[in-house]
Amino acid sequence: MKTILYDMDGTLVYFQIDYIKARRAAINVLEKWGLKNRYNVKNTITSAVDDARIVFGNEYGYSDEKIGEILNEVNDAIVTIEEQAAHIAKPITNIEHLLRFGKKHNLQHIICTYNTHRVAELTLKTAKLYQYIDDIYGRDDVDEAKPSTVHLNAAIEKYSIKPENTILIGDHGADIQLGVNFGCTTIAVITEHNKDSLVKSDFSVEQSNIADDVMKIIKDNFTLM
Repeated sequence: MKTILYDMDGTLVYFQIDYIKARRAAINVLEKWGLKNRYNVKNTITSAVDDARIVFGNEYGYSDEKIGEILNEVNDAIVTIEEQAAHIAKPITNIEHLLRFGKKHNLQHIICTYNTHRVAELTLKTAKLYQYIDDIYGRDDVDEAKPSTVHLNAAIEKYSIKPENTILIGDHGADIQLGVNFGCTTIAVITEHNKDSLVKSDFSVEQSNIADDVMKIIKDNFTLM
């Protein structure tokens, strides 16, 4: 075994972002550019942005460059909210034990997150986990985010990552689907919010005992250096 692909919030850190506030910020930008009363805070930011991209192009006739400018403005509004959460991030209980275990066995620790690279770095530094991480791939580092394997392309090339030598750990369906798409072993982190949504993973662990349970899975199923 050579690599662990980690999601960040909910897997390594408690990242208490105000999702409603973030969605409102995104909606305000989209409404400013003409999409009045089309979205509400029940819509995910991803679904709203995907829809807006189509509407701006097909119905408003905006150029790709103009659409890019608008969506960058949306992203900037969201990042402001994310940075507030980054400054108060805390490590998941005992997660440092797992990261130390990985470094002891020369495992590569790669972050694949929906957060921007800057927010992820700030979050990990705040939680005092940054020193254990080899690299970060945020949504702004890739052309297409998870569950698409495009999110992994740069990391695969840089670190020679192979599915048979890799596990992916995450607490969201998109994390697990990324691992399934890539063909690596997946470990779902179970919380009270996702108990019924992570059904495709090879293994599952409770967030409250993630470090010990993941180390046991690795020891029982993989050869370590």
